[in-house]
Amino acid sequence: LGMDRHSLFPADPYFIPGYGGFCPQFQFQIGHSYGATTHNLLTDPRVRQNRSTVLSPTTNLEKPPDALPAIKGTIKGLRAIPGYSGCIPLRKDLHGSPYCSESAAAKEKFLRLRRQQDSNRERPVLLTYSDGSERISVINKTVPLTAKPLPSGDWAGRTAHLDPKPSSLARDRDTPLRAIAGYTGFVPTYRWSLAQSYQPAVREAMGNFDHNQFILQNPGKTGETARLPSLPELYTKTGMLPHYTGFIPGVRYKHGLTFGQSSRESYW
Repeated sequence: LGMDRHSLFPADPYFIPGYGGFCPQFQFQIGHSYGATTHNLLTDPRVRQNRSTVLSPTTNLEKPPDALPAIKGTIKGLRAIPGYSGCIPLRKDLHGSPYCSESAAAKEKFLRLRRQQDSNRERPVLLTYSDGSERISVINKTVPLTAKPLPSGDWAGRTAHLDPKPSSLARDRDTPLRAIAGYTGFVPTYRWSLAQSYQPAVREAMGNFDHNQFILQNPGKTGETARLPSLPELYTKTGMLPHYTGFIPGVRYKHGLTFGQSSRESYW
């Protein structure tokens, strides 16, 4: 830096007025000037000081002895300080102790559970398959996949005598379909069932879906073109009833007419 070291590190240290950095315990001192207060705090052996000063020597490039380890996405090796707002596993189950004590206890409990889980993975377990067979296996043990060559041949000729099967989603016409009121899941072709209550619309939609699946899996077997049933007439020449809250095309552009006349004029 081209200047004497003593000019940066004087024997009687103090912070100049206007310094905005941190000075330990400065907010608890009253009755002295800024320079005198900082001088007393920096020279008082009872006040804990940081080993690495703000103006550290440029010649000493060694790592400080109390430096924190490199952070690798985990806090298992670090000490949680008060005010830390990150996640500490299992800390919410502890109460009535200081923050540091709760953090340390939560960390030890978390590591103990992780070690227990790792040890349990090495134990053999009894697995029951869908065909009823049972086999002892280890969770972490991986079984290599083996290639099984398929026999070559004319598959079209082998399967020509088989009748096409209906869709696995197709229902028997004699089996009643129960539409649960309030169900918010997906119903195939339900959006094309208009002007009906929920249960009739679901029955019609599932019927159309089963019919479409049968046509797709059995091409040329029906002898007729798949056609959807005609929709019931929604708008009539007599107009709509008062208090009808559905959509009427063009009714917003009609003025000076009653509701019934507006609905007739809009559609017809």
